[in-house]
Amino acid sequence: MSMAPTTSRHAREPDPLTPERRDRTVAEQLRGLAARVHFYAGLFVAPFIVIAALSGALYALSPTLERVVYHDQISATETTTPQPLAVQIAAAQHHFPDLTLSEV
Repeated sequence: MSMAPTTSRHAREPDPLTPERRDRTVAEQLRGLAARVHFYAGLFVAPFIVIAALSGALYALSPTLERVVYHDQISATETTTPQPLAVQIAAAQHHFPDLTLSEV
């Protein structure tokens, strides 16, 4: 049984870095740093973007939602005959006697 010589990674001498290899290493490190900063900036900004998108969607849908929810408050039943202004004033004063009439 013969044993072949084995080489381990730790036993080898590291290759000296040439200037081109050193520049590539610095560029790779900067690229990795930029990617990490970009990732964490995205994690920080993402909740604000989600909140802005959701509130904008609700703001865009608010007229439709108001029509559905407050239908009975924003619409009136038709009357068969229009009432004169004096009758409307008398009805308002009858329902709210403590308020004073300031302008018609």
